[in-house]
Formats: sequence, C-alpha cells, structure tokens
Amino acid sequence: MEQRRAKILGTLGPASNTDEMIGALLDAGVDAVRLNMSHGTHDDHTLVYNRVREQSSMRRKPVAVLGDLQGPKIRVGKIPEPGMELAVDDELVFIADPDAPIEPGRVTIDYVKLAAEAQVGERVLMDDGALEARITKIEGNEVHTKVVTGGLLKARKGVNLPDSQLELPSLTEKDKLDLRFALELGVDMIALSFVRRPEDLELCRTLMKEYGREVPLVAKIEKPEAVQPETLPAIIDVANGIMIARGDLGVEMGPEEVPLIQKQLIKLSNERGKLVITATQMLDSMIRNPRPTRAEASDVANAILDGTDAVMLSGETAAGKYPIESVKTMDRIVRRIEQTETYWLDPPQDMQLGHTTNAVARAAVISSRSLPDCKGIICYTGSGGIARLVSDYRPKVPVYAFTNQPATFQSLALYWGVIPIRFQTSSPSGESIFIDLDHAALERGMFQRGDRVVIALGWPLKAHTSVNLLKLHKIGETLRGAGGGDI
Repeated sequence: MEQRRAKILGTLGPASNTDEMIGALLDAGVDAVRLNMSHGTHDDHTLVYNRVREQSSMRRKPVAVLGDLQGPKIRVGKIPEPGMELAVDDELVFIADPDAPIEPGRVTIDYVKLAAEAQVGERVLMDDGALEARITKIEGNEVHTKVVTGGLLKARKGVNLPDSQLELPSLTEKDKLDLRFALELGVDMIALSFVRRPEDLELCRTLMKEYGREVPLVAKIEKPEAVQPETLPAIIDVANGIMIARGDLGVEMGPEEVPLIQKQLIKLSNERGKLVITATQMLDSMIRNPRPTRAEASDVANAILDGTDAVMLSGETAAGKYPIESVKTMDRIVRRIEQTETYWLDPPQDMQLGHTTNAVARAAVISSRSLPDCKGIICYTGSGGIARLVSDYRPKVPVYAFTNQPATFQSLALYWGVIPIRFQTSSPSGESIFIDLDHAALERGMFQRGDRVVIALGWPLKAHTSVNLLKLHKIGETLRGAGGGDI
C-alpha cells in the first residue's frame, strides 16, 4: 500500500488504554499517541506508556509519545452525577474555594483569583462554549452570574472567560510536576497548553534543563494573545512545532475565526520548517457514531490540503465508542487527498534558514523531483534534523531516516512523510556508511538492487559535523561483484 505522508496522532484514554486496543490502534494507522495530563494519574500514564512501548516494539513500528501538559486551564469542581441542569436566566454562583460545599446553583472553580480579576458584565463560557453565563455581581470570593445558554454542566468541565484579563501563569505547579514526570517517563515531545508569548516556551525549556532532559516542545495555539501579528511568528520561531488547538481557540475567538487562523498557522509553520498538528473535533461525531459527517470529512481533507504535518484525534480515540473506526476513517481521508494532483502542485520555497543542513535538505528534494526514477531519500541522522527539514520540503518520494538514536527513531514517527529506521554502522569511523546503507536497504526489502535514491548526511561521520553531503546513489553499487555483486 502507498505510504501515507501526513501522520495521525491519537489520544489515549479510557476507551483505548488496554494492550489489545493500543495494538489495534497502531495497526489501524496511529503514528503517535498523546498522553493528556489533564486527566488520569501518573500511575495511569505510566501503565499506558509502557503498553505503547511494548506494542510498538512487538510491531517494530516507531511510535512517538507526546506528553500534553494541562496548562492554566480553569475548571469547575466536583458536581454529583448526572450533573447540574442550568436553565436560561438561572443564577449560577462560582466559588473560588475548592472546599466550599456544593449546592444547587453553586459550583466551585479552581482559579482562586477569579473574583479579584473578573469584572461585572463579562462572559463565562463552560464546556467548550456549550454553556454561557454573564457576570452580574462579585461578592468576596463568589462570582454571581446569570445563565444565558443553558444545559447540563458536569464535573471538571473547562471554563473560559474570553473578556477577562486574567493573570494566569504559563506553567502551573501541576504542570511542573507533570513535566518532570513525563520527561522521566521517556516521552518524545512535550506540548505546552495556552501559550501566549515566546517567554512561556523559554520557561518550559529552562525547566527541562533543570530536570536533566530536553525534548522537542510543541506550542498549543488556543489563546487570542498568541495569534496577534507581533506575537505569533516569534512563538513559532521559538517552538519546535505548534498544535492548532481549535477547541479553546474557537471558544475564545469565535468559530468563524478558526478556519482562517488555521490556514495562517499552517502556512507560517511550513515556511519556517516547523511541525504543525491540527487538532480538536476533527471527527467528533464518531465519538458516538460509526461514520463521520460529510463536513468532518471535508475538515480533515482541508487540513491536509493546507499542508498540516499531522492530524489529531481526541475524544474519538480516548473516550469514544468507535476508536478503531475513527483512525481507519481518518487514514482513508488522508490517503485519498494525497492521491490528488492538487496536493502536490506547489512545493515549498526555500526556507532560507542560513545553514548547510537546510541547503542539503532542499537540494535533496529538488534532486528527487528531478529524477523520474528516484525511489526515496535516505537521511543518516543522529538528531533527526535533516529528516525533519527534508520532510518540510515535501518530497514526492518517502523519506527514510536511518538513525542509531532510540529517541530520534521514536520522535520522527510524527513527522510528515518520514519512515524512521533503526540502524547502526559497522565501523565507529563511519567509513563504510554507504556499504552499510546498501546492506540494510536490501536486507530489509526496502529497495531493489539498482534503485536510484538520494542520500544526505554529515561527513565525516566521526566528526559529528552538520549535514554537508548529498549523494545520488544506486542501491547496491557499493557491493562487490558485477552489477553490485551479492551481499
């Protein structure tokens, strides 16, 4: 089957945390998994993480694990099942005290400064904007509101105050604990929620250094402050990638703004060579139904046409009735779009990053497009940088990332068009690298003898130099004997 280029990121949760289900998700097409630190305990995440690694190892399939920090998300407290029914014009009181008793019309909220920072007349949106109230008065630590849009409010639902100027920290104490835990656990990437400025990412990176392990950092774009013209490019430049978190973004800015913001974010990320993940409610109806709506299929298709590296499933795989069907549906949609000529019309322009690795990456893709019989691009890499850049230039052939680094092998699974390969050269000096690559390619059945490929790497290998070598290569040509000889 033709390789799918855009990757699928699946969130794991109660519907998908067993060995059998995780294995089935990987078989259905999941390339990376998300551990959502907003839910579950550290013990829960440890159990699921170990299951992912075991199922990945059994299949010899690299799977990237993304640890998603909760961030300064405001939530209501405990509400007895089945929840609190709110009608239009009801009074709803938010109490900034987690220990306050729960009574009809009164709920706790986990932001203790709410009463001090909110103002009368401002909106309070709950459950991704499904419920709405407006502040009528503030007394002590109580914020009184009048319900504008009613419905059932359940425990731990999110709260947004789009009109309020809240002094929320970029990383809460919970986030700091979760960050240390996730790094020690071994996740391949961290997603930072509710990023508002580049400094939020820099603080997270500083903590990573203190904790003794640094991994790629993904900025979740879901606040109005983040998409301002003077802020957004700087955030993308500082981050290793971005996630377009359309749920909170749509609640805070209005759903009509999200499609244009999504296109802008994908374009800016592609121009800068940064990973971009499109997320939230992509196949939302499949939480309850075995088939998506036509609008959802179009939504996934348009994200792929826009140039996203990956698409993410949230509740569909974490808590829905049809997690496997959701992955298979997304896989089919992505594959169908990637079969169209429209998808391949405009290769990205030079990102002008000013280093040799970028120049070699772009030249590798141009060469692969110029050679009608080119079967693939082989990148020998330690950090994964050359494979990521080649991916960003969107070659029409697969990108094979040969690496001896386990962390690189796993994390590259989330990047567009990249097939990670665990590989070790036969000599420390690396002088036999092309012979070793020929052996590996033929023994694994990746290519046929005589297939033309493009190879990019840093030479000499033992110097750990930046990528500086591009080779147009025929598989098997380094091996002895006529026509490459026998291996």
